[in-house]
Amino acid sequence: MGIFENLTTGGLKETVDSLGGSFDPKPSAAYDAVITMAYAGKSSRSNAQSITVHATIDGAEFKETIWVTNTKGENFYLSKDGKKTKNPLPGFTTVEDLCLLTTGSPLAEQPTEEKAVKIFDYDTRKEIPKQVQVLVDLLGKEVKLGVLREIVDKTQLADSGQYLPTGETRTQNVINKVFHGETGRTVNEYRHEIAEPDFLTAWKLRNEGKDRNRAKGVAANSAGMSGTGRPTGAVPAKKLFG
Repeated sequence: MGIFENLTTGGLKETVDSLGGSFDPKPSAAYDAVITMAYAGKSSRSNAQSITVHATIDGAEFKETIWVTNTKGENFYLSKDGKKTKNPLPGFTTVEDLCLLTTGSPLAEQPTEEKAVKIFDYDTRKEIPKQVQVLVDLLGKEVKLGVLREIVDKTQLADSGQYLPTGETRTQNVINKVFHGETGRTVNEYRHEIAEPDFLTAWKLRNEGKDRNRAKGVAANSAGMSGTGRPTGAVPAKKLFG
């Protein structure tokens, strides 16, 4: 079993399809991609865990670090409707879908191997080899990524210890939705035996060529957490293509 075997899918609400990097940000679109690297990380200040994904898109390298757990190490949050329903974190949903659509198995069952990967080091201000746990079964897999180009605030560290907006903005790419590399279907469409990639068509209609503006300006006092997937029944434990 892998290092994420403690993560739960039991009792989580099933996600539904909802319309809701290191290279020059590309326009929002669904891109064919090949995963070249995927490794686990952990916050130095909490139990939050992440997966950093590298992929090749149109010959360029795309990178994104996706947080799959909160500061307590949980991959869910409780609804505020009094029912205490466990909703999967958006980042967890993204990586879970990526694992299922490329390997047929969830994140909790992904085997890992320790390997040296060049990672940016903030002390030396350059990439240096570091030993990390690599999700080896994802490497080389083809997938289709619904990527958004979004406008966000540039921030700087304030005396309060918070990173606050400077008034300037930058653009970045984030994975908003994951689709099967050949069929274009989503995890939800496979679960409910929907034969056609209807959601891919809807996603393109809503997002293709459009920027998402998440900049709040200098009046903002904190940056929110971004992610994908919207939480509705229990997630099946069986392999998706089993």
